[in-house]
Amino acid sequence: MFRSGLEIPNGLLPSEVPQMILLTFEGPIIDQTFLLYKSLFGGIYRNPNGCPITSTFFISNKWNNYDHTQWLMDFGHEIAVNSVSYENLDNATVTRWEEEIVGMRSALQHFSHAKASDILGVRAPKLRFGGDNQLDVMEKFGFVYDNSMITSGGPFWPQTLAYRTAWECLSKFCPNKAHPKLWEIPINPLKFLNSQNEFNMLTEAITRKHSSSEIATILEFNLNRSYNYNRAPFLLTIDNDFFTLLPEKRAISALKLFIHNALKKSDIYMITIKQALQWIKQPTRLMDIHNFEAWQCNQLVTGDLRPCQVSFLSS
Repeated sequence: MFRSGLEIPNGLLPSEVPQMILLTFEGPIIDQTFLLYKSLFGGIYRNPNGCPITSTFFISNKWNNYDHTQWLMDFGHEIAVNSVSYENLDNATVTRWEEEIVGMRSALQHFSHAKASDILGVRAPKLRFGGDNQLDVMEKFGFVYDNSMITSGGPFWPQTLAYRTAWECLSKFCPNKAHPKLWEIPINPLKFLNSQNEFNMLTEAITRKHSSSEIATILEFNLNRSYNYNRAPFLLTIDNDFFTLLPEKRAISALKLFIHNALKKSDIYMITIKQALQWIKQPTRLMDIHNFEAWQCNQLVTGDLRPCQVSFLSS
C-alpha cells in the first residue's frame, strides 16, 4: 500500500503523539561552540519527563576537540558521523565514502572512546547526499540511518529505505535501489510565513539583521507546522557558522528563547535522532511516554568513563 510519508506511525492521532524536536549540529566541536553547548545542555532545560534535553552531533575531523566530544557523549548526547574532510562528497566513489565516514567513526572510537555500536548515523557534508555509493558504504559497515535527503511538501516522517521514499528526491544523486537495512531521517526545510522560500540549514534562513526574538519566532512557526498537523519530528540543522553570523550572541539567545518557549508545552520533547527512531519503531502514546524506557535518563552518565583531562585536538 502506498504511503504518503505524512501518516503518523501506528495510526495514532496527533494529540496522542509527543512532538519531537531534534536539535542537530554538524562540524567539529571547537572551544567556542563547546562553551555554548554547555550553556544549552547543562541541565537547565528539561523535558516533561524530567530528563535533560539532548541533541545529535554530526562530527567532522578537522579542528575537532575529541575531549569535548567525549563530554557531550558522556552526558547523553548522540554522536554521529559527518566526514573526515568536511568536503563535498556527493560524487565520491565508494572507496572515498568509506575513507570519510568509516574513518571518522574510527577516529571517534580512538580519541573519544565511543563504541562503534553507538555511532548510528551519517549526514553528508553540507547536505550533499551521495546516493547509492554513500548508502552502500553505510549498509556494509553497519550504520543505521542517514540524515542528508532534502524534501519539499512535508513535513514528512522518517522511513526505511527498503522502499522508494514518499517524498521526491531533490538531491543531485538519488538512490536507485533499495537499502533495507537503513532509515532516512529527512530534512524538512524551514519556511517563512507568507513566503515560498525554503531553507535547509538554519544559517541560510537568517541574516545579521534578525533579532533573537525574530529568529525564535521563525523557529516556532516551523515547529507549529508539525505540531498542529502530523507531529512529524521537527529537525533543526545547525552548523558552527550560525553561532558567529549574528553579533552580541544573538544566535545562542535565539535558541535559548525557542527552547524555553517550546518546553512550556507538556507534549514536546527535545531528544536525539536515535531516541526518535526508537519511538518510531515502538510508537508509544503520550499518556504512557513517562514509562518509555528509551527516553529515560537514569543511565545516561555511567560513572565508568569521564572526559579525560588531556585535550585531543585534531588539526
